[in-house]
Amino acid sequence: MITRFKMAGLHLLGSSLVVGLFMCMVYFIWYPYPYYIFHSVTSATKLVVSVDLILGPLLTFVVFNTAKPLKELKRDLSIIILVQMLALAWGIYITHSVRPMFAVYFNGEVHSITKVSIDESGYDASVKEPSVFQLPKLVYINRFSAEEYKLILKKQMQGKVLGIVLQTHLYRNVNDAAKKDMISRGLSEKQLTFSEDKKQNLAELLNKHKYQFDEVIFYPVSAGPYNRVVVIDKKTMTVIDFLDVYVKNSTEY
Repeated sequence: MITRFKMAGLHLLGSSLVVGLFMCMVYFIWYPYPYYIFHSVTSATKLVVSVDLILGPLLTFVVFNTAKPLKELKRDLSIIILVQMLALAWGIYITHSVRPMFAVYFNGEVHSITKVSIDESGYDASVKEPSVFQLPKLVYINRFSAEEYKLILKKQMQGKVLGIVLQTHLYRNVNDAAKKDMISRGLSEKQLTFSEDKKQNLAELLNKHKYQFDEVIFYPVSAGPYNRVVVIDKKTMTVIDFLDVYVKNSTEY
């Protein structure tokens, strides 16, 4: 005979597998480090864990009773599972809809752009939006002439266009020319080590990832309320970490 302890344990095991898959998607695919620092998803994940991993098995323990009519027992368990599924569906919808889609390089800075904030009406033919199983993608926006930049800013202030880094038709894949330009405009070691504690932070970060300074690039990053310095691997052109310091890069405009 299945006891309420065994039933609640089986429910907890099943819920753990489902929640585990959800958390892997969130923290390893949609919000890999350091993106989950920039874009907090703790509210959504806490709700899913609370309902699916704690409340569901606990309610199963409370309502499960073999003395109940089978029809009544099935009804009670079905309601519990339905509530869990609704909480999971809400968590998936929220976390995916506001996930960071692109790390956009423009004018010496990187901007972490979420799915909900971009204009998805048009991409350049060479740029593909990351699929549900892909990490945020690093893209590049070409430099503008001073006159072009002023014209875009004017339209932006008039409300005619979105901010430059939100205009997906401007996104380009990082080719060799873009990579060369990006490397040339990274922050210098002097800019990052303007105090003793910042020198130590930089040394600890490089040691943590087993990098030399010339193997990575540093840029100011704008991501929601955060203004920090993002660290990009020169070979793979992927975001690997960040420094808890903000340094304004030089600009030509």
